[in-house]
Amino acid sequence: MHATLALLALTVAPCSAEDALDRALAQVGLTKATAHIDAADSALFTTTEFELPLFRAIQADPFKAPAYTEALGRGTLEAAPTLLSLVTQASQRVGAVVRRAWLEDPHAEMAKALDGQQSPLAYAIGVLGEWAGQPLTAEQRAAVEEQAKVVPLEIARQAAFLILAARDAERWRQLAFRGHGNRFPETDTGNDAKILPFDLGVGEPPSFDERMYAFLHTVDLPFLFAGAGDLASAVDKALKALESFSTDQAFTFRHDSPLGAVILRGAGQDELPADAKALLLIDCGGDDTYRTGAVAGPDHPESILIDLAGNDTYECADAEACAFGAGVMGYAYLVDRSGEDVYRGGRAGQGAGLIGVGALLDMAGNDRYEGREHTQGAAQVGAGILSDLAGDDRYDCYSYGQGYGSTLGCGVLVDVAGADTYTANDTDIVNPSPQTKEHNVSMAQGCGYGRRADYTDGHSLGGGVGLLVDGGGNDRYSCGVFGQGVGYWAGVGVLLDFEGNDEYKGVWYVQGSCAHFAVGVLQDFAGNDVYAATHNMAQGAGHDFSVGLLIEGGGDDTYTAPNLSLGGGNANGIGILWERGGKDTYNVAAGTTLGRANAESQAGSLRSHIPCLGLFVDEAGDDTYPAAVQSAGNGKLWTQGGAGEAAIGVGLDTP
Repeated sequence: MHATLALLALTVAPCSAEDALDRALAQVGLTKATAHIDAADSALFTTTEFELPLFRAIQADPFKAPAYTEALGRGTLEAAPTLLSLVTQASQRVGAVVRRAWLEDPHAEMAKALDGQQSPLAYAIGVLGEWAGQPLTAEQRAAVEEQAKVVPLEIARQAAFLILAARDAERWRQLAFRGHGNRFPETDTGNDAKILPFDLGVGEPPSFDERMYAFLHTVDLPFLFAGAGDLASAVDKALKALESFSTDQAFTFRHDSPLGAVILRGAGQDELPADAKALLLIDCGGDDTYRTGAVAGPDHPESILIDLAGNDTYECADAEACAFGAGVMGYAYLVDRSGEDVYRGGRAGQGAGLIGVGALLDMAGNDRYEGREHTQGAAQVGAGILSDLAGDDRYDCYSYGQGYGSTLGCGVLVDVAGADTYTANDTDIVNPSPQTKEHNVSMAQGCGYGRRADYTDGHSLGGGVGLLVDGGGNDRYSCGVFGQGVGYWAGVGVLLDFEGNDEYKGVWYVQGSCAHFAVGVLQDFAGNDVYAATHNMAQGAGHDFSVGLLIEGGGDDTYTAPNLSLGGGNANGIGILWERGGKDTYNVAAGTTLGRANAESQAGSLRSHIPCLGLFVDEAGDDTYPAAVQSAGNGKLWTQGGAGEAAIGVGLDTP
């Protein structure tokens, strides 16, 4: 049943965009319904917990991916200005759908209670103290009321609203972690800003912690997202209420509540020290410096930072600390309304959810983001979100970021507009890849990553969803190994770029590729784009029961590819390159590329009875193909094997 490696090359008549994929598949006896990975087949070779719905849907029907991922991308762009919409969508990706605001306002009674309060700030602080079992004395309440007089009424009211919302969110969070005292097992280090959750297997071989494994099975994600959504909704409402607010008045209010400090500041250049633990900070203006902020930990479970104006610097000097939208076993939201801002440092943050939900929303300006790992839209058991609405922005990280989702996590980086640069550092080698020690493991720019343990303790854990969405502009993407729409071990990684002339550079497992029971998608909708990869598995390649897709919407594109690429399937994987128009150039040597498959199976083994597919379709344009691949060319059809064979490949270029 093995396919011969000889290719059949034919000249074909034009066909429409609608039937190009169908026509190519028909040449090898397949349809969109039959060209898929059967879950029953893959189950013969793996046991994995926590597989997510999106992974199952695309593995079962790879040809859903173009429409599904486009819908996800457009929905994410639409949701980008509102934290509630972003958090709700993330909950859907991890199978914990919670939409509490759909039918009624969860804050209606709370808002009503604030109406008519002469000192809403003192009222909310008093209510929070009563709830926490630390009521204010008469003298303390009088002191709070006196200090609150310097705060503009609108700021005071919205601060009070957010304090009460945080109290209510804490109820949900405690339900999510009930039975554990709201702590990680044996992780009381005395500094919860430095606590990260357990290692799910980053590195080789993956580690295993029995206590953390048990803890993972008890986290209640719907409860976690119920609180996250309510608090996100409250922040959205406060931002709306403060939409036109500005002041040049200098003032400072601070009260240390049971859930952290409440800090309200007016205009002026202020600094927040690294040891501050703020439940709520609202800053009204000035070029400010933050050494910490918007970081949650097990005994500091909610944190909100809102900066209304100024060119601000968010810089955490402690390489081991979390900061700036880091939800660690809690909720952390940072919103910067205007200015050209810089975000630097921290072990995790800039939109990271680590058994929690963390988000960073930057609404304007040319911004700079610098982080190391678990950063810029990264999640593991929860959601991590970075949303940037405007400007020419720069994103720099090392690993596990820029749209990275690990087990039960959804990591999202969405940039609505501007000419942006996304870099996963591959020059300073600090995390060498098992594939090639000369390059870093990136796991970035749309990456879904799971824990592979079939060769160690057997407790494999499915990956999460990593999503990078760029709405427009001429963008640049670069990474090392694993990036740019990549999946590993039941993870789903998606990179979507909607407009602009873009450039993609990577090494190995990049640009719509994946390894080991996973899904990777890169979809670029328009522009004259350049793709370059240097090692195996790239540009629409699937390995070992994985589905890898690169979908190009049009433009004159250039591909420089390695082996196992451009619609290359390997070891029962499916690789698809779908180029939808333009004058394209393919620079690649002969190999498992341009619609070919490599079964890598021994005769008579189970794998030899399970197909492996490579599919290449270029729909239009006068294209340039490598001389070394004589079968490929304009207006040609070429095939390898067919239905019932172990290795099936097909390429189609329509005039």
